[in-house]
Amino acid sequence: MNKKAISPVISVVMLMTLTLIIGGLIFQFSMSFISLAPPPLADCNEVNFDAGIFIDGENYFLDIMNIGNIDIQGLLVKSLQGGSLYIIEEINEVIETGSSVSFELGEINLDGHLLIVPLVLSGDETNSENYACRDEIAVIINLGI
Repeated sequence: MNKKAISPVISVVMLMTLTLIIGGLIFQFSMSFISLAPPPLADCNEVNFDAGIFIDGENYFLDIMNIGNIDIQGLLVKSLQGGSLYIIEEINEVIETGSSVSFELGEINLDGHLLIVPLVLSGDETNSENYACRDEIAVIINLGI
């Protein structure tokens, strides 16, 4: 009896090729959901603002005055406690150049510091998003009341 079949070497090569093709297709498909590019660095050179906390009864308010050359697109309010930073509130309201705005804050811990980090517009006219400036640009408020 003369039986002919594919040699084991050729079958292994064919299986490896099929596996690589399927893996490549899955990789291509998944890349449409994953962005490997880091977010662009926000240009915060033109940002300049003053911030302060004031208390009205039991409510805490954050006072912001934009004295820079660009609009601030929002703010991250971070709490610095025990050497760790926590975002406690994100404010998504535009603060135009030369304007002053107050925001009511939720509950804040009066032990530690607040970092007020500005959000600025980054990108081109067709694709722009808000990005946080580095913490070095932030205004630090001591809460040792």
